[in-house]
Amino acid sequence: MASSTGAAHFFARTSKCLSDPVFADFTIIAADKEYKVNRMLLACHSEYFKKAFETKFKGSDESFIDLKREDRNALSHAITYFYTLSYDGEKAFAAKDHVNVYLLANRYDIPGLTELALERFSVSTAAYNEDVTGFLEVIKAVYENTTAVNTDIRSATIKYWLLASVAKTDTDRNRLVRRLIEVPEFMSELVLTYEARHNGSKKTCSFTCQHCRKMKREQSQT
Repeated sequence: MASSTGAAHFFARTSKCLSDPVFADFTIIAADKEYKVNRMLLACHSEYFKKAFETKFKGSDESFIDLKREDRNALSHAITYFYTLSYDGEKAFAAKDHVNVYLLANRYDIPGLTELALERFSVSTAAYNEDVTGFLEVIKAVYENTTAVNTDIRSATIKYWLLASVAKTDTDRNRLVRRLIEVPEFMSELVLTYEARHNGSKKTCSFTCQHCRKMKREQSQT
């Protein structure tokens, strides 16, 4: 196993290659942007690209792929991750941006980036301060682009709701509930979560929702 010093040295060198395409042998096209990248790094991080290089691009003069349908910011952060094992904007990123990175990483089978984006999404939701419309967009982005097998991001989104809904006014909460009809899968999973919390599962309830906070106050007064 490489030492932490050796790993730091390695990624310090690869990060320089990100801005210097001298060793690049492949191009990723996104909208009006072209990224000159190294096949070996892409194949190491992404099973999707590894298989593509072993099949579609093997022995071919074609050395580019057009990903113009992908979110440009998310793709840029994925490429940064290939070279540095991180991506910029950790504190400034809104929750939806981390969701977009997660979705892209999930589509292209980049497990390390999937884990990092999920971690940053969870951290960003702990300090939720976006408007109601932005909140709904995050939930829709998750549930319209994932399936039930993506329990990690969906569970984090449910937690997102439980934390954020407490901070909202009654008017905002009512607006959210009305609009969440547009995301029936989320509503179904949210109902199941509430049922689990209030059917005697006190150990799993952290008193973050309005109902539990009321119960906690009543218990403290008895």
